[in-house]
Amino acid sequence: MVAQAFTKERIESKRPEIQATVNRCLDEMIKGGCKEPVDLVEKFALPVPSE
Repeated sequence: MVAQAFTKERIESKRPEIQATVNRCLDEMIKGGCKEPVDLVEKFALPVPSE
């Protein structure tokens, strides 16, 4: 049952949604500037697979 969610076709169909989430996360980090360290888990690693 879980394997059906991870077929090549299913993953490819989600590519635009995943790319939009990645772009948004990166844009938010860039907009925040480079003055302070960024928590990549909080800002990237958690949101990308969660959305």
